[in-house]
Amino acid sequence: MVVPRRVDGWLFAEGQAGHLAALRAGLAGILLLRIVTWPFVELARTPASLFRPPLFLGWAPGMPPAAVLVGLQVLGAVAAVLAIAGSRYGRRPAVSGLRVAWLVLLALGGLKTSTGKVLHNDVLVLLVAFPAVLSSARARTGSRVSGTAFGWPLRAGLSALALVYFLCGVQKLRHSGLAWVFSDNMRWILHDAVASEMAPTTAVASALMSSAALSVASALGLLAIELSFPVVLVRRGARWPMAAAAVALHSLTWVTLGLDYWAWSLTAVLVLGLTGLRARC
Repeated sequence: MVVPRRVDGWLFAEGQAGHLAALRAGLAGILLLRIVTWPFVELARTPASLFRPPLFLGWAPGMPPAAVLVGLQVLGAVAAVLAIAGSRYGRRPAVSGLRVAWLVLLALGGLKTSTGKVLHNDVLVLLVAFPAVLSSARARTGSRVSGTAFGWPLRAGLSALALVYFLCGVQKLRHSGLAWVFSDNMRWILHDAVASEMAPTTAVASALMSSAALSVASALGLLAIELSFPVVLVRRGARWPMAAAAVALHSLTWVTLGLDYWAWSLTAVLVLGLTGLRARC
């Protein structure tokens, strides 16, 4: 019973209102970028036979028309802007706007996944933002008012962040074991990336692919970052280095594979940066 009490004490310890407001504004900004930068209108061309919605969209008869998709984007963008603006003054739109923007991206992301391939680009920000979406505490940026209502959304978001990265590593080991690192697995991944020409350059992937040692080292480094992420829950000093590691990981993924996980980088920097500001976070 000691461990649950310590976890409860850590999660619901006091936090600053200004940090919660900054978290809401930052998350709203990431949601805004995700909502307006992806061409969701293209989903309207999805044939009915290829529409495979996730469970929470199982009620939908098919892919919505382009007008509905654009309407959702406009609604989500306006809500996100209101959330950002409201965070400056601690007003209700900061709370309700974040909730609407979150629901919009959840729906749009679900529709994107309904095309038959699970896409993970939006998963992290949606999970990390969920505690802030649940919180009703009003907070404004710059406020130094402290209270338990201001601390738990940030710590819960930090926990979600660490868990997601950790489980990414666990799944690799679960399905492939150490062969994910020490076999030709990474070389084949890089080979396919070079052939697809999705990345902005093939030079980096080709260089890593040409050396067995480099391909193994890149796989080992990726796995080590993911499995070591829970350290941010117990070591405040590790949060900024892990934020840098996450940015490096996703930047290398983009350069080599052409997979765009910039929202993961921004989410990691936001949460790890805010929680790294003071020892009690």
